[in-house]
Amino acid sequence: MKNIFFDIDGTLLPFGDYDISPAVEYTLKELINRGHNLYIATGRHYVNMPPFVLGSGYFKGYICLNGQTCFVGGKCIHAEVLSDETMDALKAFCKKHNLAVLVATENDFHLSMEHEEFEDYLKDLARYRIGDPSNEAILQATLYAPPELDDELERTIPDCIITRWNNRYMDINASHVSKSSGINFFIDYFGLDPKSIVAVGDAGNDRQMIKDAPLGIAMGNADEITKSIADIVIGRDKEDGLRDLLEIL
Repeated sequence: MKNIFFDIDGTLLPFGDYDISPAVEYTLKELINRGHNLYIATGRHYVNMPPFVLGSGYFKGYICLNGQTCFVGGKCIHAEVLSDETMDALKAFCKKHNLAVLVATENDFHLSMEHEEFEDYLKDLARYRIGDPSNEAILQATLYAPPELDDELERTIPDCIITRWNNRYMDINASHVSKSSGINFFIDYFGLDPKSIVAVGDAGNDRQMIKDAPLGIAMGNADEITKSIADIVIGRDKEDGLRDLLEIL
């Protein structure tokens, strides 16, 4: 029996899609029929899951916000927050460079200012409010910033992990948090065999879990760095590449 942790966007479904394909759904059902356990490991918030993820009943647990929170049965059983010092430094950085930042709280997202391109991207991923949250713990930040600011940002918030998606967006998490740390939490919570772990993903925020898992699998549409650290590279998301798992597992 394997315990398989799936990224969502770029893995279970292509970016911008809302429902998995029939071939991917068949793959998930067949993996369960073979006795494997399925989990989610995503950068998404639990409140922002695609309907099929929560409605299918296929997944035993959910690692969300790149490991900042873990959910089982609709209940948050583990959460990490960004420190007040980190948020003060990040807000000052954003003010200096006139940058938009999206922060995740327990039940919502807050976008620091109106930003047409950022909001166009978010309309397919998250519901949000404009303005700062009031006295709510911050679970994760997503920053809209060009790569040339990366070095300065790393110096500004050295106690964080900064994971860039592309040349516009990046996620900011606590330094000890990743999808891999979420998997370790579930290993303890469910009493899983560490040798049974399989991690499947496609992007920078998947690299640590792919590297740490006994079997790390990258999608064919993954970036070259992610592919290079994977044990196996399978087909592309738009070509139902997850079907390859039925031959591997």
